[in-house]
Amino acid sequence: MKTDSTAKQDILEALRKHRPTWNYEYTKLTDTSEYFVQPHEPLQIWFKKTLENLSGTCEIVSSLKDAFAYIKTRIGSTNIYCTDTQLQPLLESFAINYSQSDEASRTATYSLTRCEALVSRTASVLVSSEHMQGRRPIASAEIHFVLAYTHQLHPDFPQALAHIENTYGDSYPSQITSITGPSRTADIEKTLVLGAHGPKELIVILIEE
Repeated sequence: MKTDSTAKQDILEALRKHRPTWNYEYTKLTDTSEYFVQPHEPLQIWFKKTLENLSGTCEIVSSLKDAFAYIKTRIGSTNIYCTDTQLQPLLESFAINYSQSDEASRTATYSLTRCEALVSRTASVLVSSEHMQGRRPIASAEIHFVLAYTHQLHPDFPQALAHIENTYGDSYPSQITSITGPSRTADIEKTLVLGAHGPKELIVILIEE
């Protein structure tokens, strides 16, 4: 009679010797036009309309100065939570107070990040660990500002992800997060609630180039 230990070893050995009998070839998807309606307006217009249909906000401005002026108008003298070392000097230059401490992330009303790419078809924002320290900048504040440029707009996910791959090569970020509108849930009595698991407002400030 085999002991439990012997039976376990027999199973593990059988698994080691097993060779799958199927062949699976992965074909990279580079175009989604066969499956989804594609943007048929300028990408920034399509992105703006789609995001606003998702209860988000897209503010299109003509310069970096206008972008930070918009932020300052929205937040007043309130601190904004920002851990991005490229954005912090810009906040200082435009006299916008910011915090980057863990405690600030717990109480922040506003946060600010950059993004890697924008997907026009779904109005999604792709952010990565390259620009953030953890997920707090995109998850903890009530209102999340995203600073983006029109050159970051792509029709759909395959093009946006290809852009990120081309940008980083072998140094691909350890995490890519797709944000599509404010956080929402309708689990309770089928009533839509914004901000249930993250920011209740997403504001993309899109700088035209």
